[in-house]
Amino acid sequence: MKQTRLFLLIAFILMYASHGTMLLLLRSADFSLSHPVIGALAFIGGGSPTFAAVFVVYRRYSTEEQNGFWSSVLRFRVPVNHWLYALVLPAILTVLTGIAGRQTLGLPFVSAEDLMRFPLLLVSAVFLGGLEEWGWRGVLLSDLRGRLSLVTLSLLTGVLWAFWHLPLFFIDELAHSGYAFLPYLTSTVLLSVYMTVLVIRTKSILMAVVMHASTNAVSQLGFSFPMDHTAGAYLVSALLILAGVFWLTRLERQDDVTTPLFPDRP
Repeated sequence: MKQTRLFLLIAFILMYASHGTMLLLLRSADFSLSHPVIGALAFIGGGSPTFAAVFVVYRRYSTEEQNGFWSSVLRFRVPVNHWLYALVLPAILTVLTGIAGRQTLGLPFVSAEDLMRFPLLLVSAVFLGGLEEWGWRGVLLSDLRGRLSLVTLSLLTGVLWAFWHLPLFFIDELAHSGYAFLPYLTSTVLLSVYMTVLVIRTKSILMAVVMHASTNAVSQLGFSFPMDHTAGAYLVSALLILAGVFWLTRLERQDDVTTPLFPDRP
């Protein structure tokens, strides 16, 4: 629990302090999003889960635990179906909730050019969001596994993840300012459940990084969760969360919490 508290303390303080400062500066006439100071503050806040995770790993982990953590960060040798899960599932989840939310069968049009852009979007999204997973599905999941059920842990992480983003909703210049918070919270809980499934099955933090990056990348292609209050989207999201919870419940019966989540060698 000490690792969890330290991680959350660093991540939330850096995020709220940096973006609170950003908000104050943007309200003045001398600053815009393109200003280097604003960019630096965005980097500090956006990278805070990664910075916090690295700090916790080097200050609180044993040598064996450090080796296991970094081995998991780099673990790419997982079955192909898990790679497909990480890359494709975000688009499927957004399509299902999007259809329900918009009450239409219209789907985002994906051109050949979009498909060509996707790898570049994916790589950039690794560094613009994906590396957060070193903290959320890395430090947090490994520390609380065994103390909480996987279901409780995945739901709690989804809620914490959403509230960590909360300062973005108060900055008019950012896209989040146009979102309703409850749909956003629902989307982070939904993603958290399915990312937890992926990490428990693969023991790979890298897979969570890829799934997070894919979520951000496909949003650039039009596959995004509805961010307004629609009953259909809430209903479909709830059903998908329940399906993920059922999956986690079955996985938990097979999960040996006495062994490290991220062993030095798989």
